[in-house]
Order: sequence, then C-alpha cells, then structure tokens
Amino acid sequence: MFATKYSPTTRWMDTKAGLYEGEVQSARVNTLTQYTVHDDAFEEGVIYSGVPDFSPGSGGGTPSNASPYYPSDCGGIVGIFYETITVMCGCAEPPHYPGGCRDCSSPGYYADIPYYYCQEYNPNEVDWPGDSGGTGGVSMPDPADLPSVAVAIRPEECVQRIPGDLDGDCQLDAYEVCMLGGHGHDVCECVENGGNMDVCVTEQNCEKLKDMLDPNKADIVPELENLKNAVNPNGEVGVLFKKNNGTYTNADIPPTNTPNVPITSGGDTYGAAHTHPTFGGFPMFTWADVYVLANLYNNAATDVKNEVTFMMVGKETNLSAEASVYALVIEDIEALNAALSSDLFNIVTLGKTLNQSSSLEKIIEVLVDAQNLSYGGDNEAEFLSEFSGHGIKLFKAENDLSNWKELEYNPALNSVFENPCN
Repeated sequence: MFATKYSPTTRWMDTKAGLYEGEVQSARVNTLTQYTVHDDAFEEGVIYSGVPDFSPGSGGGTPSNASPYYPSDCGGIVGIFYETITVMCGCAEPPHYPGGCRDCSSPGYYADIPYYYCQEYNPNEVDWPGDSGGTGGVSMPDPADLPSVAVAIRPEECVQRIPGDLDGDCQLDAYEVCMLGGHGHDVCECVENGGNMDVCVTEQNCEKLKDMLDPNKADIVPELENLKNAVNPNGEVGVLFKKNNGTYTNADIPPTNTPNVPITSGGDTYGAAHTHPTFGGFPMFTWADVYVLANLYNNAATDVKNEVTFMMVGKETNLSAEASVYALVIEDIEALNAALSSDLFNIVTLGKTLNQSSSLEKIIEVLVDAQNLSYGGDNEAEFLSEFSGHGIKLFKAENDLSNWKELEYNPALNSVFENPCN
C-alpha cells in the first residue's frame, strides 16, 4: 500500500485559495505501522517526490498540453502554473467591468490565470524491489504482493475548509472539483457518478437546448421560425429569452438597418437569438457575439446561469434558400472570460490603429474585422479553430428545428464532425 504526504507552498498556506500547490511525496508501505511523526513514514520506500508545478521557464518550460481546464480525470499528479494577463476596463456600451474594475474609468489590472497539467502515473518508472536496473525496463512485482489499498496522511483535524469544499472534509471530490469549474449540478452529478466530463457536458447541453425547443417548456421554435424568415440583406432582428420563477417568456428586439442589434443582459434573461444580414454580414458568430455570450452569463441571475445560450440565424451563402440556426453554450466561464480579456489585450498590443485609450467599442470593431478577413472557406471549421481555447461549444439545429447536433472540429483533418443529440 502507499502513503502520500503533501507539503504545501507558503503562497498556498497563506491564502488556501484555489487548488493545491506544493510538494507531493508518495512512499510504499509494506507493513501497517502507526507513526507519531509523519516524516518517519518517508525515510524509505519513496517512489515519488516532487513539486507538481510546471511553471513557464522552469525545466522544459510550459507543457504542450497545459490547459485552463482542470484535468479531473487525471491518473497521476496535477501540476499548476499561472499566466499573468492584463484585463482592461472600458466605458463603451455595454461597459466592460470585470472583477477588478471599480468603474469604466479604471485603467485595468493584472490577473493570474491558472493552467493545469496532468503528469500521468507510469508504473514502468517505479523502482520496484528486485529490479535488475537494466535498460530494457523493470520487473513488475507479483500483484498478490501489492494490496490495492491507498493511505493518505492528512491533518488530524479539518481546521479550515478550502474553496469549493461543500461537505467540510477539507478535500475536493469529483463533484466539488466540477462545481468549482463553473459547471451546474446536473453536469457535476453526472461526473460524480463516473461520467466523463466532456460527455456529461455534451449531454447536459443537449438537454438544455432540446428543452428550449420543447413546446411544454421554453418553446422558442416559433421565434426561431420568425427569425429564419426575417433574415434580410442589410439589418438584424432578435429576441431575448427570459425565465422567471420557472416561467419562460420571450421579448422581441426591434429590427435595425445596420449589421448589429442591441442585446441586453442581466436578471432573468438567460439567452438571446439574432439574425445576421446576407450582405456585409458574416454567416457565423463573430468575436462580438462571443463577447455577448459572456455578458449574458456574467450578468444573469444565479438560477438561470446554467441555461445561458446565444443563437445566430443566418444564411451560409447569399444564395442559400434557407437560413441555418446555430447556438453557443458555455463549457468553462473562467476560460471564456480569460480568453476574451487576452484577446482584447493582444489586439491593442498588435493593432496599429489602437492604443490603451481606445474605446472598447473600437477595439471590438477591429477584432471583428480581423476575424472576417481571416475567414473565407468553411465558416464552421474556421470559427471552431479560432475559438478552440475559449471554453465554448457550438451547436447547429436541424432544418426543421426538431433537434440539435454538436459541431466538433478535428484540426488534423481540418474538418467538422456532427454529433446529433440523443
């Protein structure tokens, strides 16, 4: 059996905020012995000792598969490092007030974005007793000699609960890690019952979007049919989706003569749908649309956040006979907010026409123009490739609005695959 000792960093001990940071030691214990001093258990038999912290610039640098998504299915040790980004505040409509902005005149602030890395456990690297030490590998022990019992040395008393600890046991289980990642109860219950995170998220997104088509629930099919018929060469039109005390309602947004329509967020508004014009518009979500999706979630009431979605109705080409309906949903709101802030910072840094005093409205305009110029082929593939790290999922409705299918991008084939909702 094995014993594991955690030696947290001073930074983590000072705040106990976020996920664990520090050294981890694992030792093989052949006999069940009671130790009064924990370190005595690690005088021999140590099979792993290290700090699971893969900081940029240390050792081999940033891991190639580091991600802002916590690897809840990791079969080894989770490493963490932080990337510092600049978050800007803005006074444009709608104003951009992320957490560190007192008001729209604030210059901005720095934010540490966590990135996680899974160091998978490799039994072939363990120095088992009796190993010849040759270069051809190791001799694995008889499984009968290795009881499948794991022992963790933890503080004798839980004196301070860590963030996300719902049951007060001073550790995070699968459900709590999932909830800490911004997912809802249904997704996290699926994960707790042994489901794969990606599968659970997809299943719940499908259920959410199908409920919106259900005539006994949100019943937005008539609204979407109206929007499909309202797609026009120049302007846009939209509708807001609301839910108050379990009752769904919709509110029309008046048509415009410009390639944009105002989407308000907050309170009981959990989503919206809008058209894109056939001329001068873009037959796919723009960067500004993804920004609206984030605002819908960040400003929504707590009881409707898990239903947030933003839809676009448009014709794939000017000659298309029928408009298509797409929906964006959020997989990871922290990753989405961080990616959008990074996009804003990068475009100001690289854009020749922008500076730190440029309005948020102008910055978004430059971002959208840059996106439009880079597209021109498969709009679905280009969008999914462009926003692959933004913590969002793209769905497309069947032409008769009877069901949805998730669109997934395969970068190796540069192709989009459709996964129909069950």
